[in-house]
Amino acid sequence: MTEKQELATSDFQDMEIRDEGMILAEMEGEFLQNYVYSFEKGGKQITNLSYAGVKEAIRRRGHFQIIEQSVTEANGKIRALVKVHDLVNDIDVLGASEAEADKPFAYVLAVNKAERNAYSKLIPAKFFAELIAEKLGKKTETPFK
Repeated sequence: MTEKQELATSDFQDMEIRDEGMILAEMEGEFLQNYVYSFEKGGKQITNLSYAGVKEAIRRRGHFQIIEQSVTEANGKIRALVKVHDLVNDIDVLGASEAEADKPFAYVLAVNKAERNAYSKLIPAKFFAELIAEKLGKKTETPFK
């Protein structure tokens, strides 16, 4: 694995841990407000939508339907697959995720992360960028709708 791949994997793992924390906080009734992750790692700025940010983008855009979900347990992990249909563009995508089976609420974590991963594939990059800019208080070319 190259150094660049190792940094990307590490960044992804950091965001996974943060999203798991958000999912658990939401289960406890907390109102999620942190739509964007922005932190420095390895001398570079990492900025992306959080679990709550992806949910907000989906809520604003609408017209999605979860059409299939499966969950399996193997080798100490809960694995979830979620199939989402974009009703506007008439396409289906799969989101996959896993959680350690011994974690509290492992099933919920795996399913929610799989949903997030599927929805992330359906949000246009421009919407990602505009929502990030909006939440960071920066101007964008067009308002996010």
